[in-house]
Amino acid sequence: MITILRAIEISLIVTAIYSSMREGMVFEKVRIQVEKILEKVGQSNWFGKPLYGCLTCMGGIYTLLLYPLLYGYDVKMFKTVLIVIGINAIVDKIIHFEV
Repeated sequence: MITILRAIEISLIVTAIYSSMREGMVFEKVRIQVEKILEKVGQSNWFGKPLYGCLTCMGGIYTLLLYPLLYGYDVKMFKTVLIVIGINAIVDKIIHFEV
């Protein structure tokens, strides 16, 4: 049960980061600057998606970064990564749902 609660908490944090970097949001300018830097390097798609551009992709990277900071290293972290990716995939479909 604790693993699910931790996964939901991390998923909400990642969703907040993703949402805050979208057009018209508070960190849009940060995203644009990072995009410019990554375009100069030629890696905008490779690094951009897991950093700010794909909620599902962000789930794995950010869980690996956040989990040890919030809860310490634990073997359950890897299970949590998969759960967060799954939750974020569902949330992403809801956010981008079009009728």
